[in-house]
Amino acid sequence: MPVATAALPAVPAGFTGRDEDLARLFPVLDPAAESELPVVICAMSGLGGIGKTSLALCAAHKAVRDGWFPGGTLFVDLQQTGRMEEAMDAHTRARDLYQTAGDRHLKAITWNNLGNALQQTGQAEEANDAHTRARDLFQTAGDRHLEATAWNNLGGALRGLGRVEEAVEAYEKALDGYREFDSWYETGRTLSNLAIAHKHAARPAEARTNYLHSAAAYTRANAPTEAAVAQSRADALT
Repeated sequence: MPVATAALPAVPAGFTGRDEDLARLFPVLDPAAESELPVVICAMSGLGGIGKTSLALCAAHKAVRDGWFPGGTLFVDLQQTGRMEEAMDAHTRARDLYQTAGDRHLKAITWNNLGNALQQTGQAEEANDAHTRARDLFQTAGDRHLEATAWNNLGGALRGLGRVEEAVEAYEKALDGYREFDSWYETGRTLSNLAIAHKHAARPAEARTNYLHSAAAYTRANAPTEAAVAQSRADALT
């Protein structure tokens, strides 16, 4: 008897707090749900790093446990598998569709995701432009939290261009936004990025301080693995 393909990675440890999002996904995935379409395609949009992949994996694993897809499951991550051209093409198509639909918020999200893909391929100038566009759109929309994420990603692009002091300013802007919402995981990540920028600027004391603050923020976010990494990097600068 043929065995169905089961190619789902494990859900990352510590994934929690997304019950509301999962409750919206499950009825869409349920094959017993009424639909006029022969095949249902469910897409999630969001900024890089907010947990879309983890959310999708969590939903997929539950669907498999419930026996919803006996024909098998597949998982393909275009960026992580190095298929960057395809990933950038997908982000560009999504951006253009949201532009046509007049959805400026989702357009900003796709600009940001495109910027992340561009950074991974070393196209720092193009990434800088993409993240700047995303930041401006979020500012116009009054979305302070996603604006903070765009600032953080812009810092990475600026660092890639060797504009370290501007990167530091971008990371500090991101921190201002995240702290408004007590977003401790994102705060920890940005503090680590800020530490890297200070290290590149030959300021080890400032780098160590920011790694320590990063470890504390990750601890508040209940992310012990990330906290340990930040603490280790701080200790290496002692």
